[in-house]
Amino acid sequence: FWKVGDKMLYFKLEYQYSIAQKATFWEKIIDRLLSHFVPMANPTLEENLDYVKEWYLEYDDVEEYTNREVGVAENGLVVFKAPFEENWGYWCDNDMTMDDYRNLNIHAISKEAFEKLWNEEIQLPFGTESNSSK
Repeated sequence: FWKVGDKMLYFKLEYQYSIAQKATFWEKIIDRLLSHFVPMANPTLEENLDYVKEWYLEYDDVEEYTNREVGVAENGLVVFKAPFEENWGYWCDNDMTMDDYRNLNIHAISKEAFEKLWNEEIQLPFGTESNSSK
């Protein structure tokens, strides 16, 4: 998979995040109310999470944490990345180990492939530039 001694590991995985599938009507209402009082982890990109089909992650194997993440929609557009501005991230905000990730059927990618996606502007899922790009 990777060379021994690599500090940063790069991989992708398919994982569909969906608030709609995980929350009842009342849970969504409570979530909306709480969001006014409790800071959101991804205030400007939260709505884009539902459109992510593939995640590309940079993982620090020495310090054991997810350093950066990029979410790509089914149409190939980058719709999420973190940390970015005030967005902490979905995976970056979790304490997952490499063993946890390996259980999610990850696939190694190159640093260059990750950086190419990281350097793309964030888009709205339907191809319109979002307010959070740049």
